[in-house]
Amino acid sequence: MNANASHDCQKKAHYTFIWSIENGNSLLVSTYLKSPKFTAQSLEKTTWSLVVNSVFRSKTLDLLLKREEDIGPDRIEIEFELSILDGDGSSLGMTTGKETFTNSHHLWVRLYPDTDDIFFRRSGEFLPNDTFTVRYRMWRTETEISRPDTCFARTRLGMDRRCFVWGIREFSNILPKQKKTQILNPTSHGSPQLILSLFFTEKNGKNYVNIQINQNSASGSRFVFCKIFLLDSDGRAVHSKEFHGSILFKNPQVFTFSEFFEIDKLMNGESSLLQNDVLYLRCEFLIGTEPIWSRIDSSGSSCAKDLESITTELLDMHLGEPYKSCVPGCPFKKHSKNCTVTTA
Repeated sequence: MNANASHDCQKKAHYTFIWSIENGNSLLVSTYLKSPKFTAQSLEKTTWSLVVNSVFRSKTLDLLLKREEDIGPDRIEIEFELSILDGDGSSLGMTTGKETFTNSHHLWVRLYPDTDDIFFRRSGEFLPNDTFTVRYRMWRTETEISRPDTCFARTRLGMDRRCFVWGIREFSNILPKQKKTQILNPTSHGSPQLILSLFFTEKNGKNYVNIQINQNSASGSRFVFCKIFLLDSDGRAVHSKEFHGSILFKNPQVFTFSEFFEIDKLMNGESSLLQNDVLYLRCEFLIGTEPIWSRIDSSGSSCAKDLESITTELLDMHLGEPYKSCVPGCPFKKHSKNCTVTTA
């Protein structure tokens, strides 16, 4: 990247594209997400798009800058600035550079080095109202223009969040080969049914709680983020483990939290983890789904006539009833007020 690109925040961009992604937390389990295409009249009628790379396999956030097939010049040199915006439109992270784009040429850009900041540590800054916003500013090198343009686009991601407290009654009476099972039904068409099973194992003379997650009825492979908390009698999380992986089509096995917690530490009589012989686990799931729609919200008059899609493009997608969640402390608490509580 060319960090010394000649433009800065004080210089008016030839073209500005601002893309807001609603339900932005779902980017954590999304595959490649493409913005609406936009045509920049001020940049020789070239057509462009952005693509958010899946954050599943890395801790970085990368964007693809793509010039689409268009009627513009064979080659165009662009200085660019990519920024993540907060709720007030201020930049939280910025990358600049210069690149010569031919038709269908693309460039991968590292937008932010640590996605834990975005989705966990500083999510209130990066995801105000659960919306992730990127600004793409472009200048054609060694060129002055009289009419800069701005375009606003919006994409709404699908959501499949499930959060519930699982109360396992008569915990001390569970037999070594016995399983306690809890089923989570799908929240939308094509989403998998999840089957949670709790069972015991022994290793090196110690007995452990294990939690197995299986799936049924997934219509395709999906990414999933899961976190399970052990709660004390006051509802405080005293231990947790998480999993970030895949739900594979036609494969019932998802993941097993092996040796989740040592049983003797639960039953030594000195802790408050088994009130009335009930073990409480808070289980949180975020499962990847398809985008609901993607559209251009507003654009400069000089480019509006060339946009391929200026009205909402609804995908053929059935949405289920929202899943009620979560208790205070759940990372998805902004989306609903209460966490479902079940006992087994």
